[in-house]
Amino acid sequence: MKGLCMLAALSLLAISCDNDDNGNKDKNPEPSSVTLLDSQVTMAADGTFTVNFRVEPTNYVVTKDAVGLITTTWESPLDIQDNGMPVATVTAIEAGQLAGTIDPGRWVAHCKMNSTTGFEWAGMKLTVYTYDKNHNLQAATEAPGTVSVLVP
Repeated sequence: MKGLCMLAALSLLAISCDNDDNGNKDKNPEPSSVTLLDSQVTMAADGTFTVNFRVEPTNYVVTKDAVGLITTTWESPLDIQDNGMPVATVTAIEAGQLAGTIDPGRWVAHCKMNSTTGFEWAGMKLTVYTYDKNHNLQAATEAPGTVSVLVP
């Protein structure tokens, strides 16, 4: 009987570790890799552009708040100072498609440049961030390489 009670207690402990405070199972695994599918995109006149990327495992659900773009390089005919460096904001995320059907693991980041003056192109790194149930940063998975955002 004592062994049965111990087994039941361990089972309850294991179940509670997999649940959040509301008793919901955590169904979004941590991303193991992020891959850029675009090496170059062209910004529209209004400063918007899209970046296609893939996340593994394919059942990881990407949200707008979990994707960041960091400008790493840029080319400008003007002398841009650090505080004038172009920065992009992710405005929306949608599931990516291949041949007209949703491609699991593929995502499209809709982005907008905060400043569209003073540069001809910018190289950007894409990172997917993982947060815990309390919105504390747990991990950051960066895609290797950069995407070049060109000004038309």
